[in-house]
Amino acid sequence: MTAIITFVIPVRHPENCHDWAKLKSNLTQTVASISKQTNPHWRAVIVINRGADIPDFLNKKIDVIPVDFSANPHYKKNNLSDTNFFDATRLDKGKRVLAGMLAFRDTHYYMVVDDDDLINHQLVEFLANQARINGWKVKEGYVWGDGGKLLLVNRNFHHLCGTSLIISADLFHLPKTIDEASEDEIKKIYGSHITIVDYLFEKGVTLKSIPFKAAIYRVGYAGSHSLAPTLTKRIFNNKMLLRPIRFVAHLLNLRLLTTQIKNAFF
Repeated sequence: MTAIITFVIPVRHPENCHDWAKLKSNLTQTVASISKQTNPHWRAVIVINRGADIPDFLNKKIDVIPVDFSANPHYKKNNLSDTNFFDATRLDKGKRVLAGMLAFRDTHYYMVVDDDDLINHQLVEFLANQARINGWKVKEGYVWGDGGKLLLVNRNFHHLCGTSLIISADLFHLPKTIDEASEDEIKKIYGSHITIVDYLFEKGVTLKSIPFKAAIYRVGYAGSHSLAPTLTKRIFNNKMLLRPIRFVAHLLNLRLLTTQIKNAFF
């Protein structure tokens, strides 16, 4: 049976990770989160370098796709311009995402999930009860400081986090092989949640908003490639303190990590 959605989880090259044990721990939590879906018509694809050490996932809906891509030589920004840094990151991620999609074409939607984020357990059930459309965006989600007891509601989540777009498989017009896709296509269509929205918009395609908080963006741990600041720094920083209205809004958007939220995501 065709899956309603295929979650594609691209995992960086081991040489681009200074704490592989932490990556494995986060990945295990991400897979566990996806596996809690209340509707069974989904699959997940982990794209990872051949021979890399990852846990054994016993769920038959979880597939591991080995690839032989080289490490990203510009994984650390150092003195690179923003353009060159993001281009290198998008190319590396895009190749891994495309490899996962090519491995499993029999799906209505694709959703790219970063290897440290979490998914609401009702997401697939929601999609199953909707007419098929071009796709969805996670308009509202949570920002979570790794291991903490607080979350911050973000109401433009799809601008912030890569784990935020659910796009019809038909819109990708997948090539037969990765080699048939240009680097520009890989970076723009598969490597970034920002540029894919622009690409679709140019074609007259817009995405509807999921009407609930559908994902958690994990921030503030060593090894996070996004280099996103901790939750505390997001709220208590000099710029924020100089903007009292924004500061109060952030405080009002704080939520405790309740049992109900844990049951939905963890």
